[in-house]
Amino acid sequence: MQARRFLRRLGVSAVMLAAGCSAATPGLAPAGQAPGVGSASLLGGRSARAAKAGLYVGEFYGTSVYGFRRNGKGAAVCTIGGVASVNDLASDAKGDLIEPDGGGRELRIFRPQCGAVLGTVADPYGQPADAMSADAANGTIAIANIFGPQRTNGSISLCSLKGGCTTNLTNPNMDEVVGVAMSKGGDCWASAEDAQSHANLTFFKGCKGSGETAKGFINPAFGGLEIDAAGNLVSFSNTSAQLYVYSGCNPRCKLAGGPFSMAGTSSYGHLNKSRDMLAVADYQHGQIDLYTYTPTVVNYVGSFNTGLSQSLDVVGVTYAPH
Repeated sequence: MQARRFLRRLGVSAVMLAAGCSAATPGLAPAGQAPGVGSASLLGGRSARAAKAGLYVGEFYGTSVYGFRRNGKGAAVCTIGGVASVNDLASDAKGDLIEPDGGGRELRIFRPQCGAVLGTVADPYGQPADAMSADAANGTIAIANIFGPQRTNGSISLCSLKGGCTTNLTNPNMDEVVGVAMSKGGDCWASAEDAQSHANLTFFKGCKGSGETAKGFINPAFGGLEIDAAGNLVSFSNTSAQLYVYSGCNPRCKLAGGPFSMAGTSSYGHLNKSRDMLAVADYQHGQIDLYTYTPTVVNYVGSFNTGLSQSLDVVGVTYAPH
């Protein structure tokens, strides 16, 4: 089965085209007040201490993952080749890179700085699109499978490098699954669409059982998930250029922040280790957008696109360590 790209393709809006790729205006307010963004690299003025990768970017139709400086300035400082159909990227607390390889139906762990492959996990439950782990080499890795084998429903796989994939979490409301989150306490969430293309969030207490549909989840579309320093769920809406922050969702959600209008249409993004910066893969403009982050205030800082291609779908990004 050919790897499936889940995003609903959106063209650059007439407003953006008319702007002539102008520089962005700092500051991101709640919905309806997003800054204009062009395709040129906007970051600068602050040099990195050393050319070490702290931010990784993937393109779905590309064959490489690129490691950039944490501030996004300059060209990529390292490259990982031989990847295929990559949606999201992730990292653990040690800086190991987690790459759900949709083309190979496997998940690969790379050492920091675009290092060697630390290990590979074959996923028999479908096409990996997203993943999360606190310790990818030694602990549990939660994998979001967009679809199961032969276009069956998507799911969440629980895997490890030593034991492989031993648990598969499903729910009737989960048709396409694109986002996964796993808390320190061992709970799991899946961001999905049902068979009627309605976005939903499923909560698995203890990452077990058949799950419960979260109440109060108001995303107009599904997308990636992240967990902030307060334990809130940061939820992307992949066709509406919006970001939602929820507390609880176990199974009742309360809106803790947003919806925030983003600089472009995105499906995935991740916070840095200190949880105060958010990197977002803006596939609408083929660039990475950077924001300062708190649950109630998200401010646009700038964007970069050096060496990236809008036509290849810039969709995955993560800070490392995470």
